[in-house]
Amino acid sequence: MDQFQTIVKSGHSNGLEELMDNGRQVSAFAITGLDSVDPDYAEGVLTLTTSIQNCFPQSEDIFEGQLPDGSKRSTFATEGSLYPECIQETMNVLSNVFDVVEDAVVEMMAISHGRESLKYRHGATEVELLDAPVKNHLHLYSRPSEFEPKPETNPLVPFHVDNGLFLLLTPFPDHPLQVQLSNGQEVSTQDVDYNSVLVLMGRGITDWLEQGFDSPSLFHPAPHAVPRWEEPIENRGVFARMKVAPLDAVPIITGSLDRVRSFGDVFLESSIHPQGQIERSLASWVQFNEDSCDEGTEYCWMSCLPLPLNPCHGDQNLVCINSLNDTDACFVEGAHDVTCHWTCADEVLDPSNPEPSGAFCRGKTDMLMLGFEVSGRGGFCIILFFDAWTLDTRLKFALGCVGVALMGIAIELLIMVRRRIQKRDAPFQGINKTLKKILLIVGFGVNLIVGYLAMLVVMTYSVELFLSVCLGMIVGHLLFNSSEPIGETIDPCCASQNEIAPPPKEPRSCH
Repeated sequence: MDQFQTIVKSGHSNGLEELMDNGRQVSAFAITGLDSVDPDYAEGVLTLTTSIQNCFPQSEDIFEGQLPDGSKRSTFATEGSLYPECIQETMNVLSNVFDVVEDAVVEMMAISHGRESLKYRHGATEVELLDAPVKNHLHLYSRPSEFEPKPETNPLVPFHVDNGLFLLLTPFPDHPLQVQLSNGQEVSTQDVDYNSVLVLMGRGITDWLEQGFDSPSLFHPAPHAVPRWEEPIENRGVFARMKVAPLDAVPIITGSLDRVRSFGDVFLESSIHPQGQIERSLASWVQFNEDSCDEGTEYCWMSCLPLPLNPCHGDQNLVCINSLNDTDACFVEGAHDVTCHWTCADEVLDPSNPEPSGAFCRGKTDMLMLGFEVSGRGGFCIILFFDAWTLDTRLKFALGCVGVALMGIAIELLIMVRRRIQKRDAPFQGINKTLKKILLIVGFGVNLIVGYLAMLVVMTYSVELFLSVCLGMIVGHLLFNSSEPIGETIDPCCASQNEIAPPPKEPRSCH
């Protein structure tokens, strides 16, 4: 660890050569000597590997799944620092060390990229990669008492590349990990002792964070596999931490890209390892998240949503689906479909096929998550202020464009009306002082409301709606205010507050 921290603190790219494999890229490495961070770390890793099988049955928050060879993997997942009580003290030690290693790996990445390049945008906020979230997992691989391995030589977990930014793992020398380096060489981690952490690069770096970079990547996503069982190993306990980002996050550095991929685009997609093994697929991402869901809920549309009260019957399947019976819309890039929900269905529309009857759009969203988009087939239906005003047909969308254009005209019209009230111009010549004040206050409130609604239209990121509201304000200004003095702001919400000082009065003549 001391050597790695020396490389990080130096800030020189030459130090990264010590981390490169024979392919001249950083794909996987081990950080050793972690007793310098916490003298109890190695003992904690050993405790994890030997005690976790006795601890897991005591916890109700464990997900269990059967592996292809018949053995079992039990998983406890968390985004925080709470673990099963029987192993909490050990996990406090491991988590604290992982915190230090995690920050050091990010600092190592900053040497190659520069600190500014490691920022991403989440909504309107710029976030440092140091502050990005993590996924913590405890995995227990175990063999049944009468386990007979299948004759195939397939590994327990086949070669795959994680779609996060990077992965931290506790070592297990008795049943080591197999890692493929950037030059294709396969190495074993059997010589990595308990006083270490394995660091594996993921696709989140190369395919998401670096997508706008012009120079070749220093990093290589490392395929890794868990080999088949060997006697006399019966259990394998591992603590894993994956560095991730919010699904809608986009990197700050985008270069000359026409379209920037969100983290969800990379994390949710399936891709093929050169050896033919599937990486983390969409289904495994769902499984990856549902471990953290409370009882009675499962992962659907970026959150844990309630399951149907009555169980599915017959040939029905439990599916996460939207109002258009499209399962794909609940998981695809940029999805923000509030209609996604769990339901029992006899037959689900194949998302790879076009929607029936020439649907104009699919799903529902009040804001497109990947920037300005042209609406139409294959895109998401825009919710215009209210769910009942979902622009899900060409006619509705056209009427929506006309409506927001009229809204823009109305903003300028209201400004003109308020000005006439202020000056008592026609038709307000005869109003008294009290009525004038009431009309001005009401007019200001209406002007403010309509102005902010226009800003909400812009925030849908629909190209057509944006142009329509702008066109409406231009036409309204031409009709009602083009001959008036120019104010200091043109914001639709606040242009109505422009007050132009009246011209100074001519001095009276004393003659």
